[in-house]
Amino acid sequence: ADNERLSNGAHSALLYDTWLMDIPKLLDMCAVYSAVDLVLTQRVMRNVFQSQPKYLNDLGEALPLVCGAMNAASLQLMRQALDDAHASTLSADSVRDTCLYLSDCALTLLALMRVYHESAVVCWRHSLLQTLAATHCQLVAATRRGSALHDTGLIDDALQK
Repeated sequence: ADNERLSNGAHSALLYDTWLMDIPKLLDMCAVYSAVDLVLTQRVMRNVFQSQPKYLNDLGEALPLVCGAMNAASLQLMRQALDDAHASTLSADSVRDTCLYLSDCALTLLALMRVYHESAVVCWRHSLLQTLAATHCQLVAATRRGSALHDTGLIDDALQK
């Protein structure tokens, strides 16, 4: 019935103040559901972000953390590769795990930008492109340095993705 509808203000407060939605949930929704129904996911995200603009601020606060985590993961792998004691023992599992983590982060953020285009401006302001480029370079350098990995074919596989 009409009298059971939420006002825009009540809807906005319900979403945000009760933590019904938050940035991790929104990112997960984009990553999971945009592949199933892009148009519907776009409508849902547009509704969420337009009814509660604070989520764009939250995204702006979350991006430095995501970028920092991506940098830390790739730097840790690079440090292991540059340390001669670890370079020959750099495990394929470490490289694979780091590649999967970075890929998951990048693809999730890409899904967000595909679903809600206005989020790309926030990503740009927080240097996401530079972070992606830096982590790619660090990952390539680490895998090339990890000589024990050359025989596994993992380097070539990771570089093709």
